Amino acid sequence: SDIVARIGGDEFVVALTGIQEEADAARVALQLVEGLSQPFAVPGRQGEAAPVYLTPSIGIALFPRDAHQPTELLRLADIAMYHAKGEGGAGWRFYTPAMNERVLRRIELEARLRDAIAQDRLVLYYQPIHALTEGLPLLGFEALLRWPQADGDILPPAAFMPVAEQSAELIEALGRWVCGAVVHQRRRWQAQHPDWPPLTVSIDLSARQFDREGLAERVRDAFATAADGDTPATLPLLGIEFEITESVMVRDPLRAEAELSRLRELGAHIAIDDFGTGYSSLAYLKHLPIDRLKIDRAFVHDLARDADDAAIVSAAVELAHRLGRSVVAEGVEDAQQLAALHTIGCDAVQGFGLARPMPAHQVGAYVQRVARGEHLSLWHAARQAAGAIAVT
Repeated sequence: SDIVARIGGDEFVVALTGIQEEADAARVALQLVEGLSQPFAVPGRQGEAAPVYLTPSIGIALFPRDAHQPTELLRLADIAMYHAKGEGGAGWRFYTPAMNERVLRRIELEARLRDAIAQDRLVLYYQPIHALTEGLPLLGFEALLRWPQADGDILPPAAFMPVAEQSAELIEALGRWVCGAVVHQRRRWQAQHPDWPPLTVSIDLSARQFDREGLAERVRDAFATAADGDTPATLPLLGIEFEITESVMVRDPLRAEAELSRLRELGAHIAIDDFGTGYSSLAYLKHLPIDRLKIDRAFVHDLARDADDAAIVSAAVELAHRLGRSVVAEGVEDAQQLAALHTIGCDAVQGFGLARPMPAHQVGAYVQRVARGEHLSLWHAARQAAGAIAVT
């Protein structure tokens, strides 16, 4: 008497008509997860069978506890299913009213975010990146997205990016906005400060952006549109660096290599962000067109006190240098960390100990402070505290 139906895409519905209690539905869900999690043999590119694994996500709604109408039961089961998927899949969740509240909050946040993009109410903050040599010369900035609220609060990406990444259209709109904002800001800086040295601006690319085909073409179009046609389409990407997390690289290395190569052909540089926290693979360092690695702050925090962290960072720096890549350490907060990184041979640093992210209108004053050497307090403190930084 049970019913199994495909309702579209990769979603199916199982209607159980004879269950007596919640545990009955859970037992069926367990059987489904175990059955669907078995590997399938699928012919690979060379014609050889390769195992493919599925991670089914199941949401359960019960009649009459949760709803009386079939359409409402389907809607609530769908909500529960997305919660199961959000927890990594290969499991199930029963619907609870709290889930509905979270969905409503997500829908509201998504609508507000769309409006913020349309009304140009987002802003970019810029965190300086300094070369780790005498004088800590300024190399550029990382552009960090912020969302100002009506009450004066400013939301960081962690508060809204997970919602944006659930919609391909929304994450693309955010990406276009960031590209356009960077182009316009660099143009203003160049007009106001023609004597500035060339400075790189780094932009984060989300996994959802990278997963869609044609990333390089979409980036090129976004920059060309922002340039208003007064600059060749490739020129705005000169001095631009895209940061991509390493976990994105290992999903499809061949496609990653092709997409990153096209971005570099447009004049951009490529950095691997949060290096060491994902699925670290030496293979992609060898084959992918990467310019530099960014060591995650998790390894920098206890660098001066933890021998294991020091060994990891030292090995990463040496490996990168042997492969012709440079290294940036994130999250530098104190003199001991700076001294240890210099001793290891790290190329560049960023973090609160040097400068916090700042709105665009404060960047000019910061560049002037750097020109006067007023940013060197951490450098001098590191030399005094550890004696590890020598003038080169």
